[in-house]
Amino acid sequence: MINVQEHIQKLDKLLKSKGYDGYFMSNFGHPGKLEETIRKHILECYISNQPLNPIHLTTYTKWDGEERPYVRCHFNVNYDEEKEFQIREMSIHYNNVCGNIRMSRLTFRNNTEIPDRQKANEITNDQRRKGIRF
Repeated sequence: MINVQEHIQKLDKLLKSKGYDGYFMSNFGHPGKLEETIRKHILECYISNQPLNPIHLTTYTKWDGEERPYVRCHFNVNYDEEKEFQIREMSIHYNNVCGNIRMSRLTFRNNTEIPDRQKANEITNDQRRKGIRF
């Protein structure tokens, strides 16, 4: 696990290039910037003797206050020393104070397929436009 720090930095750079530069939270509930959250998650797995995979990361991609609808993205990430961090699945939730309005789930073969932040926000808005018309 010598290269873990390099792998964390690569994932951080990738997600920042896609516009995901806010705060994240992991399965163990460690909020912070991506690098910090993953480091704390790995440490928590080591201390509690839990398996590292999968890592569930959550971040907000659109937030205008509690009264307004918002978009939250969940990333399911696996780590392998040879393959590094691989984002296998992403779910995008369009919510408001009452709960989930729309949700999309995307799967990926490699990390380059991840949509950027703007596209992720548009995906849930596009679903609304495809609604049933009577």
